[in-house]
Amino acid sequence: MTQAFTFMDMVRVALKSAPTPMSAPELWAYAETKKLTDKLTSVGKTPWHSLGALLYVDTKENTSSEFIRVGRRPVRFWLRTRPFPHGWSAVGPGEGAKDVPVVEPDEPQERRFLEKDLHPVLVAFARTQLNGVRAKTIQHTASTKKRFGEWVHPDVVGVRFPLSALGERITVEFAGTVRAPIIRLFSFELKRSVDFSNLRECFFQAVSNSSWAHEGYLVAARWLDDDEFDEELTRLSQSFGIGAIHLCLDDFSASRVVHPARVRDDLDWVTLDKLVAMNSDVAHFLETVKIDLNANRIHDAEYDAVPADPDAYAKRLVQPEAKTKKGKAP
Repeated sequence: MTQAFTFMDMVRVALKSAPTPMSAPELWAYAETKKLTDKLTSVGKTPWHSLGALLYVDTKENTSSEFIRVGRRPVRFWLRTRPFPHGWSAVGPGEGAKDVPVVEPDEPQERRFLEKDLHPVLVAFARTQLNGVRAKTIQHTASTKKRFGEWVHPDVVGVRFPLSALGERITVEFAGTVRAPIIRLFSFELKRSVDFSNLRECFFQAVSNSSWAHEGYLVAARWLDDDEFDEELTRLSQSFGIGAIHLCLDDFSASRVVHPARVRDDLDWVTLDKLVAMNSDVAHFLETVKIDLNANRIHDAEYDAVPADPDAYAKRLVQPEAKTKKGKAP
């Protein structure tokens, strides 16, 4: 039985005759001119995205990969065993570049932080840059162990009260009387880093965990800096309505909404009811929101506290670890 012709087979054949290293879209176009794409059994609507993801993961995680990455913006690919064309090297095109990989100098190792360490940074971002959103961490350990509970719990939930923008007591009380303060609920899926190797899993986890809310976001401290990755993230965000937030740990003020979430007019009450039944933290969060609405007053102590200095807190997460001599404590 003849073995199927794969994307990687196509890349291998294409790069044997390609004049220069190529990005995934360039490789696809070149393969089309060579009729190599006709040999594939399934390609999808945007095969160059799939091709880029496969190559990125392979060159990153497979130490014996036959392909290497060349340069940045865009990342191009080349056969490891094939000499570079004149003027090219592992850092990209450039006259006089040597045909050898460039080794980056050693840099101090960053501290290793956990996802939960990012929660205070997100809480500060939500309050200061999402127009006063109060956030609350949801402990997954507080959930009952029920079937179909996977990919249901958000990491952090939030609420925005229009009341918080009102300054006069009479205005606030009148708004409460006529039920003007329509709240907006948020769901956040938090990750340390997102790249081609985990983008789709992380994104669709955010889709699933945020289906009940008005707005849902995938949040990360590190996003892959790559044009093809940006294109795929944009496509997913536009298709499914999940926003993306970059928490910049080196400079908190540079944190931003990369893609805004699509606002849903209605909550998914069935999913929200399931979530409340499974997790006491969610139930307490909704109870707090209800009390605040009825009292026309926000009880900040019931939500996660914002760090006194978010920038200093964020920087501590990525400060280089001190190198100590053997046998001596830091």
